[in-house]
Amino acid sequence: MGKYSAVIFDMGNVLISFSFEKMLSQVATTAQLPIEKVKSLFVEEGIGIKYERGEVSSRDLYNMLSEHSPVQFEFTKFIEAGCDIFTPRPEMVQIVKQLKAKGIRLILLSNTNEAHYQYISKHYDFLPLFDHLILSYKVHRVKPEKEIYQEALFHANAPPHECFYIDDISEYVHAARKLGIKGHVYESHPLFLEALQKENIL
Repeated sequence: MGKYSAVIFDMGNVLISFSFEKMLSQVATTAQLPIEKVKSLFVEEGIGIKYERGEVSSRDLYNMLSEHSPVQFEFTKFIEAGCDIFTPRPEMVQIVKQLKAKGIRLILLSNTNEAHYQYISKHYDFLPLFDHLILSYKVHRVKPEKEIYQEALFHANAPPHECFYIDDISEYVHAARKLGIKGHVYESHPLFLEALQKENIL
């Protein structure tokens, strides 16, 4: 094995594509609310990050939207609207399988919520490839907080310099680098492959 014993993957827009805008639009349509109102609740009022941190549940979120909505809508329709936003990236899953075959320890590190995790678990089969999943809503920490990276290092069972981290958000990669974890900002598959080859991971 090379100098890396563990690879840490972000999930959204790395292993699987998703559209935040599509989610806002679909939830707004379901609740018959202006998309600006839904965005305000999720972003400006910080409900989205509380949901990812596990401070509010899917049912809490549904109740909040219901209070603002002019109509009654089903909880299941709300979940469907918020989750039908993903597109698979089979080329990335293939890389994960290659790394697993090489005996590299694989960690998933994701800012996510309970509905998205449950949806992805049901509809996609890549999660069991990982040795450990660190999900923000379960550990009550979100990137770029230092503690969530320390959690990743603990489960990687390796020193920082033996861990390689991939995320599509540069701020999150920078936060990992502060702890001594080498990282790559995912922008395209060719550049990602080039980075893995450069580091002798593939």
